[in-house]
Parts: sequence; C-alpha cells; structure tokens
Amino acid sequence: MPKLPAFKITDLIEVLRGHYKSKSKIKKIGIRPGEKIDEWMINEDEATRAHEFKDGFVILSQISQYQKGQKFDYLKNAPKVRFSHYTSRDALVGREEARKILLANGIIK
Repeated sequence: MPKLPAFKITDLIEVLRGHYKSKSKIKKIGIRPGEKIDEWMINEDEATRAHEFKDGFVILSQISQYQKGQKFDYLKNAPKVRFSHYTSRDALVGREEARKILLANGIIK
C-alpha cells in the first residue's frame, strides 16, 4: 500500500479559493449519514502483519503464516510497523503542502 498524503476538504477548498482568487461563499451542510471522516488504510489485524518501506507498506496475507518454508526476502530489512492502525488522519498535510501537491501534479497551474 503506498504512503499517500491526505488533506481536509476544508483545506482543499481554501487552497483552491486562494489559487483562483475566488470570493465564493461556502455553505457548510454537516456530515451526512454514513459519511466517512477518516479512511482506514491499515486496521488492527493488518498492522500485526505489516512492514514499512520508505514509500509504502507491505501487508502479508493472513494465510502466509500457514505456508511452511515461504521466504519473503524483500522484507528482510523492512521493520514491522509500530502502530496499531493507520488512517488518513495519520497522513494529513497542511494547506501549503496540499497546494504544492496540486501544483506538482498539474491539478492547478
């Protein structure tokens, strides 16, 4: 699973408003039933089988523990994660970083 940045929708709106010099008003409507605030990327069970790399995580299959003799050489130097779960909130970036990401990916020019 790649490590990806996340940002609050309100920060995204403010970055876009500032970039386009918009004076549009924002109407807050609140959270709708069933709407997620945070996306769970790695849950508690997966965290026990997850290894961290510079740009992402590898989560071993639940059945890998039953495969005798199976070697995962690429995990040799990858530490196990030290968290119990990982959500989008753990990867939040601020407005300036969000602006840089939008510019770098050609979303705004």
